[in-house]
Parts: sequence; structure tokens; C-alpha cells
Amino acid sequence: MRDRIVVVGADVPSGRAVAKKLRAQRYCCTLLASGATAGEIARLGPAGVVLAGEAQDGALLPDAGLLTLGVPVLALGSCARALLCQLGFQSDGDAVENAAVPVTYMKSPLFEEVAAGERWVTRAEPFAVSEPYRPIADGAEFPLAFASDADNVFLLQFHIERNDPDGMAMLRAFADIVCGCEPWWTVENIVADAEKAIREAAGDGEAICAISGGLDSTVAAMLAARALGDRVRCVFVDTGLFRRGEVEEAERYFREELHLNFLRVDARRRILRALAELTEARDKWRVVEEEITAKLGEEARGAPGVTVFVKGTQYLDVLGTERRDQVWQFPPVVEPLRELFKEEIRMIGEFLSLSPALLSRQPFPGMGLASRIQGAVDAERLEVLRAADTIFREVLAESGQGKRLSRYFAVLSQIDGHDAVILRATQGEELLSAARLPHDLLERIVERILRELPSVRRVLYDMTPGMERWG
Repeated sequence: MRDRIVVVGADVPSGRAVAKKLRAQRYCCTLLASGATAGEIARLGPAGVVLAGEAQDGALLPDAGLLTLGVPVLALGSCARALLCQLGFQSDGDAVENAAVPVTYMKSPLFEEVAAGERWVTRAEPFAVSEPYRPIADGAEFPLAFASDADNVFLLQFHIERNDPDGMAMLRAFADIVCGCEPWWTVENIVADAEKAIREAAGDGEAICAISGGLDSTVAAMLAARALGDRVRCVFVDTGLFRRGEVEEAERYFREELHLNFLRVDARRRILRALAELTEARDKWRVVEEEITAKLGEEARGAPGVTVFVKGTQYLDVLGTERRDQVWQFPPVVEPLRELFKEEIRMIGEFLSLSPALLSRQPFPGMGLASRIQGAVDAERLEVLRAADTIFREVLAESGQGKRLSRYFAVLSQIDGHDAVILRATQGEELLSAARLPHDLLERIVERILRELPSVRRVLYDMTPGMERWG
């Protein structure tokens, strides 16, 4: 296995941010959740380990065997403090919390490209350490970082910040100087490895690739086509839960521009029947997923030459709480994008010359518009939501506001027994914030929805911050 760094902290933004920063410098890394064991880390054969998650009293740290693996370790923030406690060192004095602290760096391979300056500290404590550990960074009142030079263990009581050139330099020094990694994580190598994995999984047989019209599945389909040529069958399950015009556009694009072996299968009536009278989101999700799985299984069984099933699973799908194991009725599954984040998949899409419209396509939930209808789903309510969503998107596109938003969509609810439309627009990728839209723009949207959709009596704009509820 080529040089690889394991980042522990996949379940929190700080861990994912470190992985993205390392990959941006072309260093390969694999994410594991906080609390991963030393054995799980060792099985990946890493050149180094970064502890970048959240740890309280060591509860979410790898077990003590981590420091016996013989690989460099960099612990950040609460992980550094928890590891200092695990090593038996005591904190004696008042902590510094939520402050910008002036820092002076001592001689260490981590700081060769870093000058004295300020760092934001969420919490730091005055630890007293003994050999082989020594302070390597002083704050205003006490040391903020420690290291064991003999063991290549580095403990920093601060995190790598969002726009942080010094933090990037520290990560780069850890990967390059301390771990001796080569920066091989390039688009060309990622694509080559993915194609190799698909070829090995397929052997001399054919592949079925599930496509939804979104970026992830399209990139997976293109990688499969590059690897296997015309031995790939791209199956698009029409659930009846797509936005207006999406199904027709997907078929046109796959057939006429990408020249893929495209097969559209109709599951609209089947899925609507299965959704009848379901009101809870988890039940809708389960039913839609099961029906799509069943339809794809029928296609696989009808093609005896198929030896592999290609899915566009990406890293946040793997981490997602909604992900469930399925009883697959397919040949073995290969997921060439499984370790990639959305921006990395978009980068591969650019390399594969996919259209700008697809590259900028907003995330869309796997169960489609069913996730954006509160209460029961039927054909009439789907049409109302499609129309409201189309109006919202058209007005935003005409105004130019849509370009600055990460996603925007409509949700159908009910108030006092009548249809109500909830509009939602957000900014950001993971930590979403509600977008402030101009008042006159919102007025135009509301006026159109009320005029064109007589069943709708209320139109609301959702300013709730935080993670997305409706995909």
C-alpha cells in the first residue's frame, strides 16, 4: 500500500477538515471515527496517525496500543489533552478558554515553516511533562504543545483552523518530514486506482451501474465505462419523485452527450403504492430504498453476464446516520468513490469533462421529493411540490441569487388543513446557515406560488440554522 495517513475523527467536522487539508496537499489519508482501536488503525498500515476528533477524558481515544504501533502520532485539541492524561501527566492550574493566545515555537520538525504568532485556543491546560516529552510551543502563560522526539509523538492543544496557512504548514511537515509520505494523491492516480478496482471486480463479466442523474453516480458510471467499455449497463430507476424535467434531462445527457449504455426503468406506480399512507420520514426512506433495490435486483437477475454492481457511494454516505445495510440481490458491490468527499468527486468530474450544470448540481435526497413532503405522499401533492419548487428555482435563477447558494428547495406541509409551502435556501457544505434573501425577491416568489397554485394558502421562509432536515 502506498503512503497513507490515518485521520481519527471522521464523525466530527474537525476531523473531516484535517483530512480535506491533507488531501488538498496531495497526501493520501483514510478517515476513521473517534474511538477507533489501535488494531483498526494498524490494519490500514499507516505511515502516520492524526487524532483530530473530540475526546473527553480519553473516552474516545484509541486504546493505549496506539503508541506501540511505531508510527508517528499527531494529536490536536481535546485529543492532545486526553492523550497527555492517558500518559499520566497532570494539569496544575487554570485553563485558558476561547482566547487568541500569542505562541512562540521551539525547534521541532512541525514548525520549520512557522513563525511566532497568535493561535485561537478553545481550551488549553498547564500540563507538567517529563522525559521523553518536552514543550515545543509556549503560550502567554504555559506551554501549548509537547512532543516526544524519540517516539515521533506530537501533542498540540489547538486545532488547525479553517483559513490557516501555519496550520497547513504543520500538517504538511507532519506528512512530509515526520512521516516521510509522498504527495501522490492526484486526480490521475485516484481515477487509475478506481478503474483498476472496477476491472478486478468485474473480471471478464459485465457491470450494472445505478445512476440517479446526480454527480456521484454519474462519476461512478463514467469510471466504470472507462474501465469496462460497453460492458457497463447504466440503470436509471424512475421513482416518480424527481423534480420537474430531471428524468428527461438525465436520459438526454447520458445518451446523447456521455454516450453511455443507458436503461430507464419505470417504478413510479410501484413506489407510489408503497408510499401510500406513510407519513414518517424514516418509513418513506425505507420503502423507497427497498423498491429501488428490488428494481435494480430484477435488472441484475435478467442479465446473466453481470458480475459486479457499481454504486456511487461517497464518504458522507458512509458516515450518514440514514445509511443501512441492504439485503442485496446483486453480484458483489464495488464503490469506487467510497473514500471521497463531494469536492473531490467534483474534481474528478471536471477531469472527466462532465457538464458544468452537473458539476454544480445541488444535493438531492435519495428518496427524492418524498423527503420534502410532510405527511402522506400522493400524485397530487407531488405535483404541487414540483410546481412550487420550480417557481422557487426559476425566480432565484433569473435574479442571479442562486449562484451564491449551496442549495435551495421547497417543502410541502399543511396548516389548518390547507397546503403550505416552506422555502429553504442555505449556504455552506456541512455546517449550513440559512441564506438571507432580498425581501422583494421573496415577495415575487410568494406571489407566483399563490397565483399559480390555488391549493396553497401559506408560503413560509425557513431561517433555521444548522444541518439540513429535508436533504
